[in-house]
Amino acid sequence: MPYKGDGNYNYIYAEERNREREEDVVYLANTFLNAINGHPKLIDHNCKYLVYNNSFFYSDQDYVSFYDANLRTEFISRINKIILSIPQKTDMEVLFSLAETVAILKDGHSFVPLVAREAFMFDILPIYTDSTVTCYVNSTDRKYEKCLTARLDAINGISVDGILERLRPLISYESEQWFFQCALRGLFGKWTAPLTNCNLLRYIGIIAADENRAIFTFTNSDGDTFDIEAEAVKFSSIEMIDIVEYSSETDAVSDISLKLMHSDDLSLYWHKLLDDGSTLYVRINTGSVPESEVYLFEDNLREAISDAEISGSLNRIILDFRQNSGGYPGFRRVLIPLLNSIDVPCEKYILIDEGSYSTSIIIPALAKRFANDITLVGAPGGSPTNEIFSIYEGTKLPNLKFNISQGHDGGWNVWPGYTEDTLMPDEVVYQTYEDYLNGIDTVLAYICRQTHN
Repeated sequence: MPYKGDGNYNYIYAEERNREREEDVVYLANTFLNAINGHPKLIDHNCKYLVYNNSFFYSDQDYVSFYDANLRTEFISRINKIILSIPQKTDMEVLFSLAETVAILKDGHSFVPLVAREAFMFDILPIYTDSTVTCYVNSTDRKYEKCLTARLDAINGISVDGILERLRPLISYESEQWFFQCALRGLFGKWTAPLTNCNLLRYIGIIAADENRAIFTFTNSDGDTFDIEAEAVKFSSIEMIDIVEYSSETDAVSDISLKLMHSDDLSLYWHKLLDDGSTLYVRINTGSVPESEVYLFEDNLREAISDAEISGSLNRIILDFRQNSGGYPGFRRVLIPLLNSIDVPCEKYILIDEGSYSTSIIIPALAKRFANDITLVGAPGGSPTNEIFSIYEGTKLPNLKFNISQGHDGGWNVWPGYTEDTLMPDEVVYQTYEDYLNGIDTVLAYICRQTHN
């Protein structure tokens, strides 16, 4: 085998295209196997491990090994298979093969992007229960408007469950919740979900290599099943598509509207008084609050709490971390003391779901441990509270130019002794299909129905 992972490599291809793909594959392999900054599961040395035992602010620092010799052997074996098959693979197939290789690490911080150059115009809203996930169409090309709110059952006769199992080896995840989040909603915005990624559907054999059309099978709310033949759209042409989004007859940005959470997706964070001023709702869109804004965040939130307290009717505070894939957890330093400094008695809720990941699990977990009287509400989170690896940023394949993400340096454990696979809410509340049809956020409605203490 040409690649041994020892830092020495002799290239085997001379033809320009094959050589460039070989350089990309070797670059990724060397990055993950780097003796200093490689992935902790692939490097045989002790890594820094931050354990939050008695403080949300300071961690105890340990040095532990996450190394798995069998995993390293499998990783190198897969790299060699990709190298030897480069002449037979398209560029997308090389990229997706690399994604499958990185996914064996079971680390959601380490992934190769599942690039969608062509996508089918069905934006999926997953509806969860404790044991199932069902897919409904929330927006689409206007010519497919009849499938809005319908359940997606199959593509080219293959069930959604069957397709998800074929996608599973390509997706980097620790928990089932994060797997479904990545597969059904994607990591890079609307129309990037693997389930509707035409390039990926070719790769896993759902549609033929030279096809860009597929038969989608739906069931509407009346129980009627129907098929739509859809054509994939190149990303460069999506702006020309007439997109229609489902909106209920009663839809509005109200206290319990499903649209409230996304009414300002451009701000890092924002707040609004609900329920006649008795509820302060704080939406945190991203964990990536820059260090320069940490104390600005504190000032803004403190002012919002003060205004709500002055009104004399503040009974509850809601911090919404749902569909927040993380960032840097620096603002835990101000958020938790701020929660503990509130003078008036009020209920304090933190909302999480399958799209809460990394920092958006770290901060709710630390708040639950160290802030007073916090209730976690929503769906099980996307990532665990331990073995959260830091990210090595700025890594890009030299020729294909796609960014790759790699966990490195060690890990975090923000809740020692916590035994669940991911952070669990104190009160599990899932968005329901019936509330979706009526434009209602099931979680907010549940909280607003609670009796004030």
